[in-house]
Amino acid sequence: MVTPGGALALPELTIAMVGNTRQSAGLRGNSNNGSGAVIGDITAQAMVSGLGGVIHLGDMVSSSTGSHWRGFAEQLAPILDGTHPPPSALRRYPVLPVVGDRDCAKEPSCESFAKVFPGFGAEIGFGRVATWQHFDLKIGDKDRWRVIVLDSNKKGLGSRWHEQVSWLKTVVGSPGTGILVFLHESPIARGYKGRTDGAQELLDLIASQAPLLSVKGVFSAGPSNNQAFLPEGALGPLYVVAGGGGAPGEDLPRGVAGERDSPRLTVEMEKGLDGLVNSRLKDANEALVEASHEALGTGSFKTYPRVIDASTFPMFGWWRMKLSPGSISLGWRAQLGDGTFTNVAGFQWSQAAGWKAQ
Repeated sequence: MVTPGGALALPELTIAMVGNTRQSAGLRGNSNNGSGAVIGDITAQAMVSGLGGVIHLGDMVSSSTGSHWRGFAEQLAPILDGTHPPPSALRRYPVLPVVGDRDCAKEPSCESFAKVFPGFGAEIGFGRVATWQHFDLKIGDKDRWRVIVLDSNKKGLGSRWHEQVSWLKTVVGSPGTGILVFLHESPIARGYKGRTDGAQELLDLIASQAPLLSVKGVFSAGPSNNQAFLPEGALGPLYVVAGGGGAPGEDLPRGVAGERDSPRLTVEMEKGLDGLVNSRLKDANEALVEASHEALGTGSFKTYPRVIDASTFPMFGWWRMKLSPGSISLGWRAQLGDGTFTNVAGFQWSQAAGWKAQ
């Protein structure tokens, strides 16, 4: 989308955000059927309302081998510029890649990743490529967003982790309108069994080095589902998990309805999840109805912790972010029970009010 450390000036910009599109044999019924539908909806929405680029939040492949990367190129050829020929004459879009924990797992140098996304990341010597970068987005006449892409896989980076930390300290001091952070692992998520120490360490470092309240959004895809949080209130950062790109889903524990356990999903996100569950209840059998009670905290599960079973209620979808002068519009497009996609949760940011439901 833009060279590392550079700047891109536009009157406005609409971006698709998606993570965990990796293909997998899978053992859980419909859990492996999501990526094609998600990519198809991104393509359809791009035709209708335009799209300036795609941010892929990681876990693009199940294994960082040549065959898996070739499969990725074929899988996302309808929307992403790359070496694989597109299936039609439709326009494709530049991609900003975020490295997931699987994407360089067997290749610490990230050589295959760098070949798939030429130009991403700066050379850091000895044939290595940085899996982190920053640039500025200038929107209209007054907004300058500092975009920071991070590699949260502390264990996988090894000694390169210290290089990323040293670099990060130098790029957060002049945030402009605000900082938008993109990384794979989710520093805040419900029910996530993956590693979060690296992601949290990076966010803590930004908080210690950047001016107060500089971070406006943190976007990740660790869990294979979708979540949103405002732990510091409307004027703090919105944390979004955009991991429902089609990989085998992960269950989402929601806590007891009405209780303020932490981390607490936003009210708007809770409504969207309820709508997603209810969309699958037309002509439902007894087992599906019982699963819905567990997901919604109704019936025999009233007053008990709610859990959305991902094999019964897949949370496939993607997020659309529109940056306009003075505002950010953000929405989750989810796949309903009938297979169609629609906006089920939305957020709007402004300097005066911060984040609010849209």
